[in-house]
Amino acid sequence: MSVSPIPRDYPGINPFLMVTNIDKEDEFLTTVFDAVESERIKLPDGTVMQWRFA
Repeated sequence: MSVSPIPRDYPGINPFLMVTNIDKEDEFLTTVFDAVESERIKLPDGTVMQWRFA
């Protein structure tokens, strides 16, 4: 019996975006894809480290 190194429920692709103007990107994703922001993590200097959409 072989064992897979990747768990069965693990997603195959984990996309990341690196943008310079997060407000403009947020507006684009909301307008074009009707996305809804579900999380935003900011660093102490105000830089957005991570944000997610549902």
